[in-house]
Amino acid sequence: MIFGRSLLVANAGDCRPVVSRRGLAIEMSKDHRPCCVTERTRIESVGGFVDDGYLNGQLGVSRALGDWHIKGLKEVEKGGPLSAEPELKLLRLTKEDEFLIIGSDGIWDVFRSQNAVDFARRRLKEHNNVK
Repeated sequence: MIFGRSLLVANAGDCRPVVSRRGLAIEMSKDHRPCCVTERTRIESVGGFVDDGYLNGQLGVSRALGDWHIKGLKEVEKGGPLSAEPELKLLRLTKEDEFLIIGSDGIWDVFRSQNAVDFARRRLKEHNNVK
């Protein structure tokens, strides 16, 4: 959400938003993977587990808006290991901010954030067309 000169990102899942500021990648959220220390700690504190990088051996993300149908991931009474609570980040936009990339894990499995920004900037310079 952009309001005025502020960008607010709310992320839960396998996407990563990245801002290009004069060509420098600014990650607007962390990846919500079960093997990340903070996510693993949260998962284990509510009785879940991480098996081979997967939440309860089933799901490659630790936060999501869907996937509630998977047995054992969401318990309404006490809260399960799968969370829909988004990570929030607010950024004051400047004249140096060029664009925002929002990509799912498919792109981030191949590109680092800086590589994606470099690629997008090169293509924009070649064609001057966002399409």
